[in-house]
Amino acid sequence: MGFIIRLGRFRRVMITRQQGDDMAYQGGGFGGPKEMFKATCAECKKECEVPFKPREDRPVYCKDCFSKRKDSGR
Repeated sequence: MGFIIRLGRFRRVMITRQQGDDMAYQGGGFGGPKEMFKATCAECKKECEVPFKPREDRPVYCKDCFSKRKDSGR
């Protein structure tokens, strides 16, 4: 029974992502909302929110800049 519930949840996540709505599912590990942290993008300097606590020694990129860097192979 537990496996079926997990599989159903996995399918809901995949369907949501396939529909292009990445932010529609923001579940935390135990069914609660994921904590978001404010950050400043290292490239465009816009304020953004990320699902992890930013560290001073690592750059953080907004969704747009991250996509650009990913597409350019950086």
